[in-house]
Amino acid sequence: MCGRYVQASSPTLLAAHFGIEEIRIPETEPDDAYPRYNVAPRAEMPIVAVSKDVRVLDRVRWGLVPFWAKDAKIGDRQINARAESVATKPAFRRAFEKRRCIVPADGFYEWQAIDRADAAEPRTQRGSQARGAKQKQPWFIHRTDGEPFAFAGLWERWGDDDLRTFAIITTDANDALTPIHHRMPVVLPE
Repeated sequence: MCGRYVQASSPTLLAAHFGIEEIRIPETEPDDAYPRYNVAPRAEMPIVAVSKDVRVLDRVRWGLVPFWAKDAKIGDRQINARAESVATKPAFRRAFEKRRCIVPADGFYEWQAIDRADAAEPRTQRGSQARGAKQKQPWFIHRTDGEPFAFAGLWERWGDDDLRTFAIITTDANDALTPIHHRMPVVLPE
């Protein structure tokens, strides 16, 4: 699962990298509004989508709210869509058919569950923990060439306020990530 990611590239760099024809991020938002090293659900982040045959860069809230939802809070649980069920799961089906996007990211975090005894420097949180207890080791996953990833994503419109939201599509982890976590974002090729 991708629960946090990094978006350090400026809109100008993303536009050049992804062949953007139109930037819809307000000009009042300077390039130095980035980097964002700990993007959390509900953050408004850049996505690349096609609108009227034009590739656009726009800012959309992370956590997909299906068009039929009664409350936008459902988006808090819809940050990722499993590739295996995205075409059939009601929450994602319509967006998968009509509103696919690229989610630019300079990296993402995964947490590996490790035995406390295996940890290099055991630390305590809120008192002491027993030996053998699990703790989480964070890992930052990024491209070795420093270029941004292109995660597969979906976006949707919701409600009278036209709230626009997105989710990252995930899949089974590749061989390199399997020791850390069983899922990863779908990374699109160039």
